Amino acid sequence: MWRSPGRGGSRRNAAAKVAALEQIDQWIVAPLLNHLHGLAEWRILIAPDHPSPAAKRVHTSDPPPFCMAGTNLAAGAGLPFNETNARAAGLSIDPGHELMEYFLRA
Repeated sequence: MWRSPGRGGSRRNAAAKVAALEQIDQWIVAPLLNHLHGLAEWRILIAPDHPSPAAKRVHTSDPPPFCMAGTNLAAGAGLPFNETNARAAGLSIDPGHELMEYFLRA
């Protein structure tokens, strides 16, 4: 069962932030993807509600990184999902309330 190891980004604890993301991956994202891969058509969008860089110890107003996968979506860069790679991809949906429409129409 998934348990949050704490608010790593808000407390400048990068290790706790990484541990939380790894648990979300293991207990939530991976099981969802395993199920979705068995379907003829599927999509998934993963995004935090806001960035919390561990170095800043506060939420920022930067657009949050997001990851989309599924059928009929163009392949991305194939890099690990993190803030640095998300910024490097150059895709930012601002204002954020337009992200879901972008996801559904992509």
